[in-house]
Amino acid sequence: MKYIISIIVSVYNGEKFLANYFKNIEKIKSNQIEIIFINDGSTDNSLNMINEFKKNKKNIFVYSKENGGLSAARNYGILKSHGQYLFFSDCDDNLGSNFSQKLLKVIDEECDLYVFDFERLINGKKASSWINLPKNKNINLDKLDIVDFALSSKLDKTYSQSVWNKLYKKEIIVKNKIKFIEKKLLNEDLYFNLDYFKCIKNVYISHDIIYEYVIHDDSITRCKKNWLIESMENNYDLIENIKTKYNYDDVDKYVMKIILPFVITILRNESYESYKVGKLHLKNFFNSKKFQFYLKRIDKKLLTKKEFLYYIIVRYKLYNIVYIMYKIKRIFL
Repeated sequence: MKYIISIIVSVYNGEKFLANYFKNIEKIKSNQIEIIFINDGSTDNSLNMINEFKKNKKNIFVYSKENGGLSAARNYGILKSHGQYLFFSDCDDNLGSNFSQKLLKVIDEECDLYVFDFERLINGKKASSWINLPKNKNINLDKLDIVDFALSSKLDKTYSQSVWNKLYKKEIIVKNKIKFIEKKLLNEDLYFNLDYFKCIKNVYISHDIIYEYVIHDDSITRCKKNWLIESMENNYDLIENIKTKYNYDDVDKYVMKIILPFVITILRNESYESYKVGKLHLKNFFNSKKFQFYLKRIDKKLLTKKEFLYYIIVRYKLYNIVYIMYKIKRIFL
């Protein structure tokens, strides 16, 4: 069967979340959509659960591979996909209401990229979205700075760094050999989008909510300290590569947007530890030479109010304040 859309779902030890995710999939009635589960070397009961769910469902495909991380799983999913358009999802998130109808509806606009609104769910409670999309509109990218579009959260207030609120053309991905970077990265989506954005001419912005991004204790604690440090180092290297690869000298103004996810993740991790341990980890992170190097390059005039508050805290190493504020109320989520 010829599918229009492929939903690529990466799974690693997701047995806690799969039953709920299956309920999302069961709401997809269209035979124009295929669902591809990539089991990334799970050591729990995930694969058995997926295979059981797959029975008698012709549009669900299951593939297993050795554990290689999220990027490797998504790249494998691209290779196995049959759809003209690709959508990336994680099994611990939720698909929005009328998900399939909304996806199939927008492709009539014939754009290279489709960006949708989304909601956040934090430990079971709905939180305000990072974005507030305008009315549906078609944006021509010919005259826009691609790096600016990828890094800025201000352009039409879209949240451009993630892949799970976007629909991509497979033809563009294959033709330009676009892949997720298979290194330890905290924001691998950003670099995939940078490569994709430079190959497209237009994007369709939709205010339809199609995805629920879920933040829970298990997702918060899975980022271990050593992984985070290595990921941070890789991202610093990629910041420099942006300058050469895209001939973009103005990346410094977006340094805060690139390094911000690291500190947020550290805060999430440390909020579950003792005060002394959390403070020590924050101190080590803030004292990193590369962190301080990039911190000095930030153009304070371009920061939002929240980013500026955050900048002051990390610039002057106010460990006590940042830890206590986050412990009381997670204002940085």
